[in-house]
Amino acid sequence: MKKRNDMLKIIGMISMVADHVGVQFFSENPAILYYALRIFGRLAFPIFAYLLAMGFQRTRDWKKYAMRLGVFALITQIPFQIFAGHLNVLFTFLVGIFFLKAYEKQEPLGMLAAILIAEFLRMDYAGYGLLIIFIFYRFGEEKQKSFFYIFGLTALYGTLSVLSLGSFEWVVMIQLACVLALPVIWHEFHWRIQLPKWTGYAFYPAHIAILLGIQAWIDKM
Repeated sequence: MKKRNDMLKIIGMISMVADHVGVQFFSENPAILYYALRIFGRLAFPIFAYLLAMGFQRTRDWKKYAMRLGVFALITQIPFQIFAGHLNVLFTFLVGIFFLKAYEKQEPLGMLAAILIAEFLRMDYAGYGLLIIFIFYRFGEEKQKSFFYIFGLTALYGTLSVLSLGSFEWVVMIQLACVLALPVIWHEFHWRIQLPKWTGYAFYPAHIAILLGIQAWIDKM
């Protein structure tokens, strides 16, 4: 299972880099290239949301799990603040752990509080992201139910995005990502690669810092 999950991590990391490269370097270039990178990049969140949900199910100490996420969320925020100017997705995953714990303890007010915090602090994916994590936690290997709930939630989220942004682009990027990410998540990979334990955590702030460095170098040319 770990080696399969590590393959998902690799795909998620590649997808994340593509997304951030599109944002950083191709936002003013021909739309087809920008949207291709962004659409492929949208695979990352569902993949990592699934891995978080499965990790929460298996962990022996959820507090250590949350602490590890919190530490790397703070480390990542240093370059990410320059890159995007808002809280990075690790904060969403951190709140997601508390959301799942509140569900386990049958505390609906705790779940609601987690959603309100994510929305108020304008975290990446916010309440939508927490619900995606929850769907994977509750129905992760039940393919039909997972697809139905994620597609429905994403369609609703996309509709709200259109109403708030006045643009169709987010519906396309987010909805396609969810549809395409699910077969990847459930695929049985023949290649089994094992990553060092901290690779996924360290990669996030490192690749953001590298992209910022490349941008600074380009600006000086």
